[in-house]
Amino acid sequence: MELSGQLEWNYKLEIFCSTGGFKTQTFYDTASSFLDAGINNIELSAGKIDLDFHAKLKSLNFRANLMLHNYFPPAADPIVLNLASTNEAIALKSLNFYKEIINLSAMLSTPAVGIHAGFLLDPLAKELGNTISASKLFSRDQAMSLFIQRVKELSAYAAIKDVRLLVENNVLSNENFKKHECNILLLADGEEIVDFMRELGGDVGLLLDVGHLKVSSNTLQFDLLHTFQILQEFTEGYHLSENLGESDDHFGFDLDAWFVPLLNPRIAFGTLEIDNLEASGIARLSAMLSNYLQGKL
Repeated sequence: MELSGQLEWNYKLEIFCSTGGFKTQTFYDTASSFLDAGINNIELSAGKIDLDFHAKLKSLNFRANLMLHNYFPPAADPIVLNLASTNEAIALKSLNFYKEIINLSAMLSTPAVGIHAGFLLDPLAKELGNTISASKLFSRDQAMSLFIQRVKELSAYAAIKDVRLLVENNVLSNENFKKHECNILLLADGEEIVDFMRELGGDVGLLLDVGHLKVSSNTLQFDLLHTFQILQEFTEGYHLSENLGESDDHFGFDLDAWFVPLLNPRIAFGTLEIDNLEASGIARLSAMLSNYLQGKL
């Protein structure tokens, strides 16, 4: 595995499975059920707070290949991470949280960590994934400038730790678009993602969430397949799930899903972010997708 510039990982797409869909369980309980089902590549994300976090994380690292994603471990006092915030306290909390997840990734010798793109407002924790009620919006230019500045700081910090920083595209639901009568998120629009990645000049990679892209394409009326293709230049990992195009449902899928034929089998990894399947079903999907991708190499 090499971490010079773009993430290169055995030259094949490794399938990981996210604990994020099991929100009422601790990461350790979900990961244990994954291991029992034969899943060894595990992405840790959110879940129920575990007071014995560090000991269990170290124990799990001996039994699984781990990656950490965005809001992990969940904070005792819920916070919304927003690197585009004009509120200095929120921005500082976000930077410090992400630096800690980078530190954990370095300790575990995991190759990459994915973080979320910013917002043009500061939503409440309970609003994430739902309708966002805040009405005072930041200037888009100001928010993007702050976001770029802070992502550059994080990418430099991650590089010192030999961890590759990936930024995930946002998901804009039609409900939030109608409520605010504009795009309140950064990196939901395909053209903006391209501009951002070019501005960063290879300092970070793109974590392309196909579910997010599908919903945002419906909301913002851009061409889904064309945008997927142009983003491949920057993509170093995938988040994989299906939805009905209105919200980020995190449904399971089969090989007929719109994005499956488009996946680049030489991308470093793809994480299954599935909410509607048990561990055994996620394991079957992982095996099916892995076999399909191996056939493309």
